[in-house]
Amino acid sequence: MLPLQAGPGPLAGVLGLLGTLIVLVIAFIVGRWVYRDAQGRDMNETLWGLGTGVAILVGLIPGVVVFAVYYVLRD
Repeated sequence: MLPLQAGPGPLAGVLGLLGTLIVLVIAFIVGRWVYRDAQGRDMNETLWGLGTGVAILVGLIPGVVVFAVYYVLRD
């Protein structure tokens, strides 16, 4: 007897892991860039860097909003 649906297969786990790693790398790169930029502008670099990185991990919209707020508020 055959199951009604096949499972997602081994490729789904690999693609999910790859997607997660890509998001983590993007969050790290953008957070690091904001950290270094805020450091040069005499802003609270830790707050802006971590806040931007965490917002990107939460989702695309919060990440874009936090980055836009930083971009507007920087001197």
